[in-house]
Formats: sequence, structure tokens, C-alpha cells
Amino acid sequence: FISTHPAQDSLRFISPKANYDLREYIIKAHQVKFINCADARIYTSDGEIEVKKNANMKPLENARIIANVTTKYHTITSARVKLKARRDYEAEGDYEYVGGDGSKQLIHFNNIRVDSSLQTVASGDILEKDNFMLSKHFHYKGRTKIEANKVGMNFKGAAYLQHDCKNLGKSWIGFTSDIDPSNVMIPIEPNIQAWVPGKTKGAKLGAGVLLKNDSTHLYSAFLSPKKFHTDNSLISAAGFLNFNEEMNEYQLSNKSKLIESNFPGNFTAMNTKTCEVRGEGKIILGNEKLGQVNFTNYGEIKHEPKSDSITIEGALAVDFFLDEKMWTHLLENILGNPQLAPVDNTRPIYGKAIREMAGKEIGDKLVAQLNLYGAFKKVPKEVRHNIMFSDMNMYWDQKTKSFKSIGDLGIGVIDKKQVNKYVKGYVQLKRKKTKESLAIYIEIEEGLWYYFEYSSGVMRVISSQEDFNAIISELKPDKREAKGERSQGPYSFMLGTERSKRKFVAAMEI
Repeated sequence: FISTHPAQDSLRFISPKANYDLREYIIKAHQVKFINCADARIYTSDGEIEVKKNANMKPLENARIIANVTTKYHTITSARVKLKARRDYEAEGDYEYVGGDGSKQLIHFNNIRVDSSLQTVASGDILEKDNFMLSKHFHYKGRTKIEANKVGMNFKGAAYLQHDCKNLGKSWIGFTSDIDPSNVMIPIEPNIQAWVPGKTKGAKLGAGVLLKNDSTHLYSAFLSPKKFHTDNSLISAAGFLNFNEEMNEYQLSNKSKLIESNFPGNFTAMNTKTCEVRGEGKIILGNEKLGQVNFTNYGEIKHEPKSDSITIEGALAVDFFLDEKMWTHLLENILGNPQLAPVDNTRPIYGKAIREMAGKEIGDKLVAQLNLYGAFKKVPKEVRHNIMFSDMNMYWDQKTKSFKSIGDLGIGVIDKKQVNKYVKGYVQLKRKKTKESLAIYIEIEEGLWYYFEYSSGVMRVISSQEDFNAIISELKPDKREAKGERSQGPYSFMLGTERSKRKFVAAMEI
């Protein structure tokens, strides 16, 4: 049967048997299996087609739509279809969403049509009361859409995490993205805010470990509202959010790092069994008030909720201005001591730190050198720091409001030279609302030590070695100053006191 109606573009179907009502101008066709319309094949439920006067086709009930005919990516069932022309139809029906675990949910598309490119598109709204889940780990509400020539579905709405961690608040997270049900990955933008219907801005969300803006305590958040919108993130991540079944944790990072953990880039995760939040990458311990002193960790940070403890493992890069002869003095004394234990440079956490500093391509080459030779062939510029601690463990001490080192300090690089030795010592970064202070104590052997103490633009330095102290004393004031950017403030170094050193060491040994 071929329509001759000029608006129907020869709409057609095949039927081996039909009845004709010449009084009412009705055709009732029987045993019609399907009708091709636009890019879709529409199967009838009972084989019955009714065409009324002026080629007006009665809507099909309980039909099945396959779109498109070639790819057959999508099937819509229980459809009510109004055939309008050979390349045009409208419908509504149900779509079966099959999750990665084989679970099935029905989505009702109330707007199925043919777009300007003559392909079938369908959309519908999912309400919160529908209790729809992208997977067993992600609730969803909002709009969903399919296009006949694409695998998967497009979602424009908000997701909500499924976990019972009372220490971590939850918010609806807005996004627009194609979703593969077998591997749900939700895009997360930097500085994401909670999704609030009808509003462009909601509460600022954290995704990692944060320091309260008054520096009184640390807490973790995983796409949870910040306690205060200006709270600082020690580590945060953006990119894509998924759930790792083997590790029982939500993971957030760039796609490459989610697939292979050795890729550079910040990464945060939340374990749904222990409620622990951890992060990997570049860790900023809040050194925005250290002026011209740079203090950056590379590695892993963990917040264990039961003990409310925060620990950091990895490498620490510290940069500040001293006279070159002072760095040489420190370096020669460390390298001149054969009793110092070597640092294991093949540790995976150090390899990740190197990739964060140098990038994936150069980092892979450097890690290969460390694994093969135990050291770099030559210290590359990407890992050159005044002091680069290659093995540094730290924790947050709530009592003193500071980050403190634990155990011996593994020194990898001083200035441009490799060290790769462990020394006794301590590092402490104190946090206050208006200022920060840094102290580093390095003891190479009994009676041979160096102490650095920075606060309010002044680095106080002292050693057990008088010739080292003499270098400072003999320098003119302008040679002990460094010019930085205006926002960083002034910087100078001067001779410290042994009393300050003793006080610091005693406090750290408690």
C-alpha cells in the first residue's frame, strides 16, 4: 500500500490481506509485520493497520520501534506511534536501560520524533520519585535522550552518590554527558557546585581533603558541601567520576589516570566501606602565606575518619633563596658521610611523584632510570629543587595546628646534585589564620646539623658548623635578600640561634 497524499511522501507498507469500507473511506490492513519510517522500523503489535479518510493513519498501539534499521542500537517498546509521512512520525514509549550488572529499568520517552537529519531521537524526564539509578552507585534525575546513530544515552540532569558515610555529606551533582551504562563516568568540572533546580549556583563542593579557612582543623569531602566556601583544598580533582568495584571506592580524576594510575594528574577517592578519603598528585598544604618559599608535596594523602587522622606519603619539594656556598656546604657534608642509608628510589609512590613533576613522557624515562640504575643519569630540570625530599611522611597535628614529618628524611636532590640518602631530621609547617611558618632540621650525624626557620618573610639559618655560619655573617644585607613578585612580599635570610633549634627539636621529639 502506497500513499498518494502529497504530504506523506509515498508512505508505504505491505499487507497480504485488507478490507475496504467504501462508504467511510477506511482501509483495514491485516498481517502487517512492520512499517519503515525515516530511519526506523516500526513493528505492529497485532498486525492491524487502519487508514482513515484523507490518508489519516490511526496511531499504532503497543508497537515496537527499532532505530535505526542499520545499526539497531535502540529498541523502544509499548509505543504509541503516529505515522505522518514516509520520513516523519511521532511517538511515545518505553526504553529499557540495562546497567553494567545486568539490572533493567524502564525509561518513558514522551517525545519520540524525527529530527532535521532524518534520524530518530527520543527524550523523556526522570523524576526523583522514580528512584532511577545509572548504576547501583549513582542515583539520577533529569532529562535523558537517545539518538538512533549513537550507542548509549545522553543525560542532562543530576547524579547523587549511594553510600552510608555519615561523615561525608551528599549533594546532587549537575552534569550533561553521554553515559555508557556498562561503565558509568560522570563529568566533574573544577570548582563544582551543588545542583539546585532553577538556580545557576549552589553550595561549593569539595572533592578531597580540605583545611578550614581559619586553619583550625582539617576535614575531608567527596563531592560534599564545604564547611565554608573559602576553605582550602590540600588536594582536589576534576575530570570524571566512576566507581571501582574491586576497590569499593568512588574515584575522580582524568580518564587516563582512572585507567592507569601511573598517569599524572590529581586523583581523589572515597571508600564506601571504610569512608576513608584519599588523594594522589600535587598536594598543597596551604603554603599561600609562605611568600617566596615554595613548599609542595607530591604523593598520597589519606583521611581516616575513625581516628580522624590525616597522613601524607611521597616527595616534598622545598625552594627558598640562600647563598650558593651554603647549599654546597650542606651537600658536601651529606655526600661525605658513607654511613647514611640509601633511599629506595624504586618505590611506586616516588615514581608517581616524578611523573607529577615532569609529566608522563619525561617522567616515564626518569622512572625507568631509577628502576634500572637507582638514580638519575643527570638531574633533570623538572625535578631540580633547593631541597627535594624523595621520601617524606607527614601527618596533621591538631594540637599544634601543623603538618609534621614522621621518621627519617629521604633526600633525593639538593640544588642540582643527587643525594639519595636518609638523614635524621624534622620538618614542620605551622598553619595560622594570618600567617604560616616553616622549620626544617637536618642532622647528618651527631654534632653535625643544619636548621632552617622561616616566618614573616625572614629565613633564619644556623648550623653546628662555624664556617657555614660565617658565610651568613660575612654577607652584606643586600646579598641576603631576594626580589620576588609584589604579591609574595619581601624575603631575606639571616643567622638564626641555637636556642631556637633546641626548642624546635625538643618539641618535635615529644
